[in-house]
Order: sequence, then C-alpha cells, then structure tokens
Amino acid sequence: MKKVLISLLLAFANLCLVHALSSFSKTSNTQEHVKSVVFLGDSNLWSGGDDCTNSRSWSYWFKNILQPETCRSYARSGATWSNTERTKADINNYSEVLSDENVIWNQVLRLINDIESKKFAPPQYIFIMAGTNDAWFHQQRPSLLKESVHDVFSKPLVETKPMLSLAAAVRYNCELLHNRLPQSKVILVTPMLTIRASKDRVSNISNVIADCGKRLNAPVIRLDIPSLINPLQERKQKQNTIDGTHTNVRGAEKIGRYIVSQFKFILIKK
Repeated sequence: MKKVLISLLLAFANLCLVHALSSFSKTSNTQEHVKSVVFLGDSNLWSGGDDCTNSRSWSYWFKNILQPETCRSYARSGATWSNTERTKADINNYSEVLSDENVIWNQVLRLINDIESKKFAPPQYIFIMAGTNDAWFHQQRPSLLKESVHDVFSKPLVETKPMLSLAAAVRYNCELLHNRLPQSKVILVTPMLTIRASKDRVSNISNVIADCGKRLNAPVIRLDIPSLINPLQERKQKQNTIDGTHTNVRGAEKIGRYIVSQFKFILIKK
C-alpha cells in the first residue's frame, strides 16, 4: 500500500512538473514570437512617441514588457476611424487635431508605403486602437453608426466609396492591410471609457469594432471596462488619466499590462 501511495505521489508530481514546464514554454514562446510591432491609433498611442519611449502611453509598457526587436507607432492625436466626405489619401499630412485627413486610413497608407518602399520590413503584428475621437466628436461624424456591421459585410467592398461609417472604416482598413501586408496580423483594440463620451456610446463603438473583428478573423482586445479607466472616478479625482481621457503614467502602465496579458492569450490560441 505504501509503495502504491508513493507511486501515485510521484505520478502527481510528474504531472505538476509537466504542467509547469508547459506553462513556462508557452510564456517563453510568447517572448520569442514578438519580433516586430506597429501601432496605429489616436492620442493614447501618439503620446508614446513614434519609437514608443514615452511612459504616458501603453505602447511604452508593451514594448518594455515584451521587448520586441522593433516597435514603431504611426498614431496621431485626434485621429478617427471614420472618414468624412472630404477625406483624401495623404501620406504626408500631419495633424494633432480632428481633421478630414487625420484618419486611420492615412496611417494605414503611410505604413504600406513605408513597407513597399523597403523602408521597413513588414511588421509581425499591427495594433489598431481608435474610436475615442469618433465617440467624443460624434456630431462631426453624423454617419458614424448609420451602417450596421451586417449591412457593411453583406455587400462588396467599394474602394471609391468614402468610409463614413465606423463599420465600413474598420472593414476596409483591415482588408486593405490583409491584402497588402498578408504576413502581418492585425489586432484591434477598442477605446477606453472617457469622461468625454457616455459609456453607452463608447460601448456601442466597441461593439461595432468587436463584431467587425469577428467577421475579419482579427483578434479584439476590449478596454471599455470600468476596472481599467473609470470615468466616474476620474471626474472626482484623476487617478489613471491627466484629463479623464488621456492616460498618465499609472494609467498607461495599467492599460499596457492588461493588453500584454490579453495579447499572450491570443498568442497561445494561435
């Protein structure tokens, strides 16, 4: 009986060891797999700088934790997912406020131009985080939610049609990246909650992005949860933001660590 008990204990110990080694291997592989990352988005990524070295953005903490070989940001303050009727392709435009050309589409075009001109190698992962300005300045984007995700995906994509709705913009930009940079994996990140837009509005925008991601087979990381940025708390006393919308160092680290944890799950599922 004693020998049987010892054998069972040894077998259990071996199982624990195998599980621990498996977990360690998965964690190690996460580190090994992250070689090159590009960020597209608005001010909460723009604040990290083109080289992701400013700790006020989650891109800094992502880079600091995972240490990819290359990490670049094309993000701009004021950028929106949605275009306007006047938006035109312009890879040289620079703006830090809401404008017709300050859109994710032009960031995508700049990235594609840099890759196709051999300035940089295609990135392994492309993170796109936008939607805050679409929610904040929704009155200047009246067609933002006029098309449903179902309607947008039920008809052929027309390149000449302006991407006035959020669903159309997410679909077009993701498919453009997939077609032109097929070796890069797009990961969508929804906006955080903010004092500048209602929780319902941010959640509606996040739902559209998440639904598009599901149809495009693009992983989605949702940030519209109060445990990350709580607008009620930020109105009373700023803890994780400088103004209720833009992260301070503490908030950026909190968001960065959360995104890294979700990203690791995405890698493990691959």
